[in-house]
Amino acid sequence: MSARRISRFLSLSGSHLYRCRGRRPGSAWPQLSYYSVHVENRVDDKLLSLKWEDGKTTDYPHIYLRDNCPCPSCYNPQTRQRVISNLIFDDYANATIKTAHIDQDKDELHVEWTNDGQHDSSIFQLNWLKERRFASQAESQQVRIKRILWDDDIINKIHRFDYNKVIEDQSQLYQWLRCILQDGIALIDKVPDETSQVRKLANKVSYLRPSCYGDQFRIESIGEAATTIAYKTGRLAMHSDLAYYVNMPG
Repeated sequence: MSARRISRFLSLSGSHLYRCRGRRPGSAWPQLSYYSVHVENRVDDKLLSLKWEDGKTTDYPHIYLRDNCPCPSCYNPQTRQRVISNLIFDDYANATIKTAHIDQDKDELHVEWTNDGQHDSSIFQLNWLKERRFASQAESQQVRIKRILWDDDIINKIHRFDYNKVIEDQSQLYQWLRCILQDGIALIDKVPDETSQVRKLANKVSYLRPSCYGDQFRIESIGEAATTIAYKTGRLAMHSDLAYYVNMPG
């Protein structure tokens, strides 16, 4: 059957939407993705459940969807960045989805909000939601490590590791990573005074995630020409850069 003759079949039964592979209006090519989605809004649990065509179900917390609303007031379409906001001061900490439905023509999830001080609705692309499916407990291989909270003696409890041992010994690498998960901090000593040593260490764990600055950002003192505090000679306290690039909690 030619692409021009491929038709779309829709059947709406309760909260189930079934779609066969089809062609969008005005397009000569068939739609490459299709969905069979069951939507359930669990208001008491503040979860929105989507059951996908592969049989897997994803539970999206209401607050997660509200925090990632892609509307122009929450996500700048020019810079393609989230607008920095705060769920407490921007008055949506108690945002709850009132209704939810699928737009079968646009592959979109439409939700209406209650208890939201900003706006009444949000629209999410199904592809965006599917790419951010949380792993179920059965699928996740993460070892659950109990977090240790900091106290006023934390400076004396920080674990230290030798750079070369972490690079060469898998058990030392594991212990270092475990300390980071457990304590939130661990120090590396005896790092060679050469460029790319941080990259070498990071590549032992995973790949470097590119950002708008590339996959590596060089910091060095440039004296009076500095336009940001990172280029000054003074010390920097612990901080997190670009935290808003992370899509999922946890």
